[in-house]
Amino acid sequence: MARQAYKADVQLALVEDGGKSTTIDSMMVKYIMIEYLYQERHMPVIYLSLALTEALYTEFIEKEKTAKVLLKIQKFNALNANALSRVTINGKFTYIPSTSNPNYTEALDEDSFSDHSAYRTLTMALLSMYLINNSKTSFNGIYSNIDENTLILKALEGLKCVVKPTLYNPTFSTIVIPPVTSRNDLLKFFFQKNPFYDTEYEFFMDFDKSYLVDWSAQAISANDGEPDNIILSIQPVTSANAYMEGIEKVSDGYMMYINPANTNLNLDKTSDNTANQLVFVDDFGDVTYADLNVNNAKGSTVKKTFRRGGNANLYKNIYESNSIIIQISKENIDGDIFTPNKSYKLKNYAGYEQYDGDYSMISKVQVIKNNNGEFGMSLLLYLRKITTITPIGMSVSTRTTYQNTDAASRYLGSIRTNKMVSSTAKISKKTSKTVRTNKKTSSKSSGTKSTGYKTSLPGVMMMSAGEKSDQFIESKHVAPLTAPERILPKVKTMHAKDGSEQLHIVIKDPDFSNGEKR
Repeated sequence: MARQAYKADVQLALVEDGGKSTTIDSMMVKYIMIEYLYQERHMPVIYLSLALTEALYTEFIEKEKTAKVLLKIQKFNALNANALSRVTINGKFTYIPSTSNPNYTEALDEDSFSDHSAYRTLTMALLSMYLINNSKTSFNGIYSNIDENTLILKALEGLKCVVKPTLYNPTFSTIVIPPVTSRNDLLKFFFQKNPFYDTEYEFFMDFDKSYLVDWSAQAISANDGEPDNIILSIQPVTSANAYMEGIEKVSDGYMMYINPANTNLNLDKTSDNTANQLVFVDDFGDVTYADLNVNNAKGSTVKKTFRRGGNANLYKNIYESNSIIIQISKENIDGDIFTPNKSYKLKNYAGYEQYDGDYSMISKVQVIKNNNGEFGMSLLLYLRKITTITPIGMSVSTRTTYQNTDAASRYLGSIRTNKMVSSTAKISKKTSKTVRTNKKTSSKSSGTKSTGYKTSLPGVMMMSAGEKSDQFIESKHVAPLTAPERILPKVKTMHAKDGSEQLHIVIKDPDFSNGEKR
């Protein structure tokens, strides 16, 4: 079992467009913070705090638009004297200083009475030029007979990416991709069209590779030789393991012991008081319900919240995934070990087992701090507990192909593409009748076969009787009428020669000269 506790070496320079470079002494680095907000951003942001001389402070402020920061970070295992350093970050970064105020004390610095050993603190945000340029890729076009997986691959083209296999992969007969300016915007467009996971997705471009995963907490191998599982064991304060440094590599992954003083548990205690049931209404009037398990209080009543469109189970999974969140901090940890594709299992000591289970990562923050010339490392993790995930099913429909037509055509055209259902019934005095409403078709018969279209719109089904006494009335689809021409059907009851009842429905149809169709 190899224990790992990491330190870092830092090299820094200010590089101008013309090639001129100014080396920054690593002793001027106060701290480096690398922030990974997997839900809010799609690439890391580095925060750099420097204690600069007046001259260097002026140089950074004046050259903000024409220079870049060259940053190189190497990490090594301090517990292994023979361990080799590993370069984790090495590249040029555009920088945004926390202030743009000019150095008004520069003249004083030139005065012989000034203290030339004085330093000024400057904090700045660093953004990777490589990641920015690679993320901002334009897409648009019209595609026919193409599945969603192929479209996702187009969004990820050119990236070294760890991808969790999609759960749903519909084929689009025609799909129009509007102009988008980034890879994530394109993925967002596809996900809104048809969610390809049962949960929300995460797309993140890191310095070495990118990730496209869901919130299921299932490990996806990156094929880089690294273990895919991380066990987080919270130990009692009386246990020696609670004070164990670093992280331990075991047979099936990594084991990290945590002092409970370095944890913070957040429970969602407000959602149940606000809403514990989702009600979704789509553009076609279909209503779906999803009950939320969000730390429901005993005796709590149903509180509904309404949304238009979307998949009810998808949002149910999203809401419930944020019901338990834990914050964990640890010193001398290499934050690069913790990636979105890994599986995280939390284990508590006796008495707190209700918080055990599978977790996925929300965010992480790596801090590299200068301690008298030695750069120590610490890690802050935010994890969400994963509860039962409800499958959402395939939500895409061929009715989306009608979205570019007028409102009446979209509404009526959707009828043609809905699922085929049985709508034939035998009509006689001794048999039950077919009952039709504006919401569903109910057929109460046995031993019959039929074809037809389910619809929520009255007046678009035609039933025709045969000439024999044991005739069947078969539902057939009628070409949709334009909105102003629609009228409710007229129903007539007639009698056959053998005395059995026949049901006739008359629908106005402009294609017939007499305006009627039976």
